[in-house]
Amino acid sequence: MSTTDRLTLDMKYARIIELLSVKVGISYSDAMNMFYNSSLFELIDKGIAELHCRSDLYLAEEIIRMDK
Repeated sequence: MSTTDRLTLDMKYARIIELLSVKVGISYSDAMNMFYNSSLFELIDKGIAELHCRSDLYLAEEIIRMDK
């Protein structure tokens, strides 16, 4: 993965974490834990099923749904 691709993916992660924080009403730190400990994170990071192409909002909502 190129440096540009990694940076783009990291920026996407930051946007998803921010959405989690706002939608669930938790701290940014708790949202980070929620994101990085989700099963969806590993799938996104490995490029499985092109999940990184999905919208930030869709991915945040899926993580919230899966966390219940």
